[in-house]
Amino acid sequence: MKTRYSASSGCFYPYDVDYGANLPPDVIEVQQSDYEAAMARPIGHTFAFVKGRLVIAAPASTPFSELSAPYLAEVRATRELILNRLAGIGMAAVIAGDSGTAGAIAQIRQQLLDITQAPPVTAAMESEDLPALEEAVKLRYKEIAAAVPLSVRTAFNQVSQ
Repeated sequence: MKTRYSASSGCFYPYDVDYGANLPPDVIEVQQSDYEAAMARPIGHTFAFVKGRLVIAAPASTPFSELSAPYLAEVRATRELILNRLAGIGMAAVIAGDSGTAGAIAQIRQQLLDITQAPPVTAAMESEDLPALEEAVKLRYKEIAAAVPLSVRTAFNQVSQ
C-alpha cells in the first residue's frame, strides 16, 4: 500500500482522502511502511525522503557550553550573594580592628572567585559531565566554607546548600 508525502507542507496525504486540486505541487508517492516508520521515529528525530527513500536523523547534540550555561549562571549568582555577605562581615571586621577576620575574608573572596578553576570543577567541565560539574562546585563551596572562621561561615548559610 502507498500514501503520499509533501516536504513543503511536512504532511502525508492518504489516497483514501480526496484533496481535489489542493495537494501541494511537491507531493511524492511513498510506501505505507515508510509512513509508519516516520510516525514511529524516536522523539526529537527528524525525517525526510531523499530520492524517494526515507531517512530518519537523530537530533544534533546540544553543546556542553549550552547545557552548562544555566548552571554556571546560578553558580555566579550564588557566589555574588556570598561575596556580598562577606563584604559586610569584612567591613565590620575592619571597623572592629579584627585583622584576622579581614585577612580570612580576603582569602575566601579569592577562593570564591576561582571556584570554577578548581581542579575537580575543570575536570568535570573538560569531561562535559553536568552532574559531575554540579557535584564538584557543591563540594568546593563546602570546602571553602569549612575552612573559614565560624564568624564568617554565616555568609555561606542557605546559599550553598
